[in-house]
Amino acid sequence: TQYLQKFGTKIADRIKKCFPPVYNPAEEPISDKLYEVNQFVIDHAGYSLFDAQLGAAEALRRQLEQSKLALLVAECGTGKSKIGSAALYAYQHSNPKRRTNQRAFNVVLCPSHIAGKWVRELHETIPNCFAQHVQSMADVDHLYELYQKENKTVYCILSKETARNGYMMKPAVSWNRLKKGFLCPICGGIQEMS
Repeated sequence: TQYLQKFGTKIADRIKKCFPPVYNPAEEPISDKLYEVNQFVIDHAGYSLFDAQLGAAEALRRQLEQSKLALLVAECGTGKSKIGSAALYAYQHSNPKRRTNQRAFNVVLCPSHIAGKWVRELHETIPNCFAQHVQSMADVDHLYELYQKENKTVYCILSKETARNGYMMKPAVSWNRLKKGFLCPICGGIQEMS
């Protein structure tokens, strides 16, 4: 306690210099696209996003502009789905390179118990979108056809369990007793001997 009382201000200043924030809600406004998302949420869900959620979404949007990669870490119930989808929408629709095409094809990978929640929340958060929980590649193909035909942003909601279990549909190798090895099912070449 004594150390922090004596050096706390200097440590805080050092941290601020080493890790400048991407977005400071006290000094900067959020983007117009996030206001658009918030108004859509108000109109379709009946409530507004909290200021902290809008601030987190703006920070994510700016991070995506800088490096195309952003992480959002928060407790359960803080609105990560809404924050993430709002940030992605604002990023995709405020990017000058994308002005001619105001739609996108997105894949969300999530645990199976919240796949339905993602679909519901996307429909109440993102203007002009279609979201569906996909179970197979045929579902993905169908959604991509929809994306090509319609002027909508499309979201494939893929549970991580479905993604993980997909490889079990077709064997990666097959056992051959005569050659005493595992063979490639396509070319028939030996992959590993016993």
